[in-house]
Amino acid sequence: MTVLRLIDVKYKYEGSNRYTLKDINIEFELGKVYSILGRSGSGKSTLLSILSGLDNCTTGSIFYKDEALSNINKDLYRTNNLGIVFKENNLINNASSLDNIILAMGEFSRENKHKKEIIYDLLRSFDIDEVKIKTKVDKLSDYEKKKISIARSLINNPEIIIVDEPIEGLDEEEVKYIMEKLSDLARSNNKCVIIFSSSDKITSYSDEIWGMVNGKVIFVKEAND
Repeated sequence: MTVLRLIDVKYKYEGSNRYTLKDINIEFELGKVYSILGRSGSGKSTLLSILSGLDNCTTGSIFYKDEALSNINKDLYRTNNLGIVFKENNLINNASSLDNIILAMGEFSRENKHKKEIIYDLLRSFDIDEVKIKTKVDKLSDYEKKKISIARSLINNPEIIIVDEPIEGLDEEEVKYIMEKLSDLARSNNKCVIIFSSSDKITSYSDEIWGMVNGKVIFVKEAND
């Protein structure tokens, strides 16, 4: 099932005559992992912002299922339908893992009496033990922060997970763990996982591989090609 669809999308910054994104046409389906590879300056960050509803395209259309993203409340879209894992994780360093995720729960955290139990179960599924759950984020390793950041993106059970540079700075075993977790989210939990990266190490875990060059998205291959 197609969950996101971009039709003839272009983007340029206000006051600029140069398009950062050019004629992008792509569909994203549930149950698949998508790799979007490109060097710095290729347009990956801009496309991530567009897909996440953090910015609007200049021309063209983006649809979440059958509804134009331009007609959707972007805050609700990001809270209920989308999980974002930023390159820098965007965690509050002087708060615990538990508190970081409670803050991401929004209205659900105020209504649910079992929120801590839900978070504990989620973090344990990422091999974060009870001590680390209560530890301030600034005392944790980059690998642990990445796992917590991915866990946080799942707390509201979104259909789409967008991840920016998930394996930067990680060793081989850590890369394997993170990528297997992301793959499992798509294949076992029917999520749409979209990964932006400059590393081709992620491609073996992907169903579709796309490249970004000078603001254009180019299809490279499917996993079974």
